[in-house]
Amino acid sequence: MKTFTRKLTLPFSLPFFNGLSKFGLTLITLLFCLNGIAQDNDTLKKPYIFERNSLATTLTNGFNKTTFEAENGVGMAESRIGCVPKLHLDYRFSLGQYFGINVGAGVVFFPFAYEIEPRGDSLGSSEYTYFNITNYNAFGSFRTSLDFNYWINPKFGFTASAGAGFWDVPFRYTDLGIIRDNGTEGRFLFTSLEGLRGNLHTTIGINHKLKNDHVVNLSLTYEYLHDKVYAGDYVIYNGSADGTFFNEGNTVNLSFSYIFTRTKKMKNVKAMEE
Repeated sequence: MKTFTRKLTLPFSLPFFNGLSKFGLTLITLLFCLNGIAQDNDTLKKPYIFERNSLATTLTNGFNKTTFEAENGVGMAESRIGCVPKLHLDYRFSLGQYFGINVGAGVVFFPFAYEIEPRGDSLGSSEYTYFNITNYNAFGSFRTSLDFNYWINPKFGFTASAGAGFWDVPFRYTDLGIIRDNGTEGRFLFTSLEGLRGNLHTTIGINHKLKNDHVVNLSLTYEYLHDKVYAGDYVIYNGSADGTFFNEGNTVNLSFSYIFTRTKKMKNVKAMEE
């Protein structure tokens, strides 16, 4: 089995910055196009909803898979889709009716999910459910983004955003596995590579204005990390097969947000002034 030595790594690499510069140019081009669309949207403007700062709480479920690679023996551990719950609180600084800057923080619950197929006398992981066999680590998350909002009709609107952030990945060195009286079905020796993980994310979604002038949002997000979250070695079937594994941390996410706006307060102030 391979061994890992702990070393100092920078939170951001040069390729990450090259990717970030291309991402920025694409974002600027997109925003100029969206700004042109916004000029024709005056008849659907919603007073104060996005013209004032707002606060959003977001519950996200992401999807992610670990990659396994066989080295010796017959058979290998296999990937299964892992659920990645995330909870964030974001404050939005309004740049007018259409654009805003979001700054937020939260927590990411990141899984280590796998499967071992039954073989011979070995049951593998067949008798375990997802939650029995999946292990989670909690990571701190910070993010910022620039968003665009466009009202389709009086109740529904389109939103898009792009931004960057990082995860704070703590150091972990854990030995996990399935061990029975008749032997070891699988053993995973893995290292969470400590430090910051820079990420880029882009989102599209739908806004819905509620009767109380707050907003709910349903969106789809892709989040790309510049470096692996963890890596390691495994042995299965009492040591007769082994290999390596790693997880790059990229996730496809479905999010639900509740946005607290200042619309009702601003309407009351305007009514009093009149």
